[in-house]
Parts: sequence; C-alpha cells; structure tokens
Amino acid sequence: MVQKIKAVIIKPNHIPEPIYIDNDLMALNRAVNIDANGNPHSDFMPFEIVEIKDNINIISSPNGQDRSLPVTRTIGRYSKFYGIIYIVKMQGLDLVSMDDREAIDYCIKFLDETVPLERLGLPSIDYGDDSDNNHDMPLSGRLEITCDDW
Repeated sequence: MVQKIKAVIIKPNHIPEPIYIDNDLMALNRAVNIDANGNPHSDFMPFEIVEIKDNINIISSPNGQDRSLPVTRTIGRYSKFYGIIYIVKMQGLDLVSMDDREAIDYCIKFLDETVPLERLGLPSIDYGDDSDNNHDMPLSGRLEITCDDW
C-alpha cells in the first residue's frame, strides 16, 4: 500500500493547495472531525464523502453547521461544506493519489468560495424558485462512512 497520496486541502478562508496525506481513511476522518476552534472533536462522528465525478470526492467535517464551523465552500446553490475539507481520488473506499494535473485542476476549480456546478463539469440543477427556502439540497448523494463499513 502506498504510504502517502496527493490530495487537495481547503481550510476555511484559505485557497486550496495540493498536499500529501497519509493513505489512511480513518486518519482523514480524524483530520476533519473538528470543533469550532479547529481542535479534534471528542465524539467520533461519521464523516461525509461526496463524489463530484470520475472518482474525485469531497471529504468534509461531520455536522459542520451544528458545530458552528465556518462554511469553507458552497457548491452550486445548496451544498455547503464546513471546516477543513479534502478533495481526494478514490476507488471504492480506497484512497488513490491524484496526479499533478488533477491536483492543480481541482485547486483552480475550488479557488472561489462559491463553486458553480458547471465549473465541475456537472449540469446546472434548477430546483425552482427560492420560495421554499430549502437550502440543503445535496450536490449529489452524500455518503456517510462509519467504522462498520470497513
């Protein structure tokens, strides 16, 4: 197994940057499972994995809004990601290293705090007018990973 993989990290109020991380999904869970001060959260919570496309996924803090974490990125009109987020490449539940081109491409795509779906190569989704105030429509399917999934 490869010890380190290339991914992209995005911290609140920072620009995305390529980074090498341990090839360990549980360590990644601990990295995003933080409180409002950026410290490790005392309770284990399943983190979220959202596939963007082509095995590229966003891993984000669990319960970010409830923990008062800052919004790091909004994708489309409704999908908000809080705290520290990672953009990783996966095959199934295995982390795979991005190549340099992919890492730079996703750094550029996530440069702005609001990322249009079209920038990610996804179709724009129109959920109608905002009169229903439903701002929690998912990017696509969100997947919660727990220890039982291993």
